[in-house]
Amino acid sequence: MLVGLWLRMNGYAQVPSITQNADELQFAWLGLSLFEHGVPLTWAYLGPYSNPDVIHLHGTAYPLVHPWFDHPPLWGLITGGAALLVGQHTFADVDMSAVRLPAIFLSVSSIALVYELGRRILGVGPGVVAAVLVAIATPLVLMSRVAEPEALIAPAFLLSLVLTHRQLTGEGGRWGRAALAVICVAAPLAKLTGLVIPGTVGVVFVMQKRYRPAALCAAAGALSLAIFAAYGAAFGWHTFVAATSAQDAHRSGVMSGLEFIASYSGNNHHLFDGWWVLGWIGIGAIAVSRSDREGLLLAWPAIAYLVVITVLANQAWVGAYGWYRVGAYPLVYLGAAALAWRLVSNPSPAVAFLVLALGGATAAEFWMGLPWRAPAKIEFLVFGAALLPAVLAWRRGTRSVGAALLGLMALGSLLQSLQLNQLADLF
Repeated sequence: MLVGLWLRMNGYAQVPSITQNADELQFAWLGLSLFEHGVPLTWAYLGPYSNPDVIHLHGTAYPLVHPWFDHPPLWGLITGGAALLVGQHTFADVDMSAVRLPAIFLSVSSIALVYELGRRILGVGPGVVAAVLVAIATPLVLMSRVAEPEALIAPAFLLSLVLTHRQLTGEGGRWGRAALAVICVAAPLAKLTGLVIPGTVGVVFVMQKRYRPAALCAAAGALSLAIFAAYGAAFGWHTFVAATSAQDAHRSGVMSGLEFIASYSGNNHHLFDGWWVLGWIGIGAIAVSRSDREGLLLAWPAIAYLVVITVLANQAWVGAYGWYRVGAYPLVYLGAAALAWRLVSNPSPAVAFLVLALGGATAAEFWMGLPWRAPAKIEFLVFGAALLPAVLAWRRGTRSVGAALLGLMALGSLLQSLQLNQLADLF
C-alpha cells in the first residue's frame, strides 16, 4: 500500500494536467458552491441549461450554470470539501493539489480490499498478485489520480463484495449488513453507475437464497434514487427532470460495452493496457470454470459493471473516458492476476504466452525507452523463457522461473510508473 501511495503521490498535482479533464474541476466547483453558497453551480457544455455565465480560467472558457444536475452531488461534496479544507474558497483558487487527494487515498484503500477479496475468492497467491497490480500498474496509477466519482465507486464495490462474502460465510452479522446498506445508498449518490453495487450484491443474495439481505440492498438502492430526486426537487424539479432526460439522450449506439473492453482509453488520451484485456480473458475463464460462488463474487460483478456501462454510457465517449474503467479496474485486474498466478501454480504454454503478450508487454513498453523497441531475437528469448516453466513443469524448481517472470513484469511496471511524469503526454 505504501508503494502504491508513493507512486500515486509522485507529481500527482501536475500529471495529468489541470486542463486534461475538466470534470475534475466540475465536481470540485459543484461541492464548493454547495458548501459556500448553498446552490449547485458548476460548468456545463451540454444539457437543458440556459444563460450560462462564462468564466475564463487556465486558458479555457467554462460556462457556469445552476442548478446543475448532470450527476448526484456526493463526489462534488467530497472534492469540494477537500479544496475548502486547504483554504481554496473560490473557483480560481481550486487546483489539483487538494482535489485529487480523496481519489488517491480511496485508490490506495483498493489495494488492501482487492487482496482481501482475491484471498477469499481465489486464494492468497492471486490476491497478492492482484494487490501488486493495483498498486503499481502504470495505467491504474495514472487513472487513480483523476478526481472522478469512479474513484469512490471502485473501493465501495470491492468492500461490498467482501461484506457480501462475509454474510454468506456467516461472519458478517448485523453490523455487516448495515455497512452494506450504507454503501448501497452512498455509491449511486456519487454517480448513478454506482447502482451496480446494490444490483450486483442483490443478485448474489438472491442466487444464494438469502432474500432478506437482497431486499435490504434493493431498498437501499431505491433510497439513494429517492435522495437524488429530493435533492433535485429542492433546487429545481423541472430542470432536474430535463437534465436527467438530456443525460439519457446523450447515448449513441449499443457498442459501449465493446468499447469499454477493447478501446485504448485513458484520461482523454490514448492509454494501452494489456493487463485490462488479460483481465477480461481471466474473468471469462472464471465465469465458465470456477464454482458458483467464485463466479458470483468476481465474474458476475465485473460483467454487471460492463452491462451498466453498455446501458448508461455513450458509445462515442467510452473510448476516451478511461475513468469509466476505474470502478471495475480492481475486479478486472483480479481476473488478470488469476491467470498470472498460473505461471507459478500451474504453468502452461498458452497461459505463459498470454500473460507475456498482454500484461508483460504493458509492463515493458516504456521502461526500457520511449518506447522500447526490442530486437526480434530478444523477444523470442523472452517468450522462450516464459515457455520453460510450462514445458518443464514436472521438474522441481521450474515454478521459480514463473515467479521470476512475474517479478520482472512487476519491476517493469514499477519503473514505468516512476517515469509517469515524463510519459504523461503518451497517455
